Amino acid sequence: MRQARQRLKSFLLRNGHPCSGRQNWNDAYKRHLADIHFLAPAKKLTYQHYINTVSERYERLQRIELELQSIAESWCWYPLVQRLTVLRGIRFLSAITLVAELGDMRRFERPRSLMNFVGLTPSEHSSGLRQKQGGITKCGNTHARRILIEAAWAYRFSPKVSSELYKRQQDHSPLLQTRSWQVQTRLCGRFKALKARGKEYNKIVTAVARELVGYIWDIAQRFDPQQKTIVAD
Repeated sequence: MRQARQRLKSFLLRNGHPCSGRQNWNDAYKRHLADIHFLAPAKKLTYQHYINTVSERYERLQRIELELQSIAESWCWYPLVQRLTVLRGIRFLSAITLVAELGDMRRFERPRSLMNFVGLTPSEHSSGLRQKQGGITKCGNTHARRILIEAAWAYRFSPKVSSELYKRQQDHSPLLQTRSWQVQTRLCGRFKALKARGKEYNKIVTAVARELVGYIWDIAQRFDPQQKTIVAD
């Protein structure tokens, strides 16, 4: 899917139609693509082929997601998966991947321990009185770290509850929805502040992802998979 979308974006860039930022394959973006036309038959054919390829893979991904969701409903961790989807940037596939890869997050006594587990904490090279920190360790679970980094990109824009996020939040308590908004305003503000300080995007996203882990840890502490119960928010 990602490869097909990249081919489409590269084709548009080569032909004078650059794409700004990351686009979701939503109705608005489809309308934008429909407004782009090429006169040369070869370019027209190639462009339509790229669009069809992305559409087919997107539909296949949706079918797989629906099947997976149907299977996951009987899983003891499914309620936690649903709760994580109230967070901006974490849809069903991201949430279920995180829960499957990280397991029972209650075993981590502090958020920092979970951050270490996914390799999002700075490496350190210290000796005596000399202390030096480097890039993130990149130790631990690679799949979870990738999901978290991708989720962090969602906070580069101003806080907003999109129609999709609103739909995901409807089955949850008002307190959890309020918590989601608090997380969003905090992380969007963090992204904006680091950008204003001239930090590189990779460092900004890593910092936001690391803080997002803390909020995920907090939500996970309130769920008991054996009883399928949730401690009051």
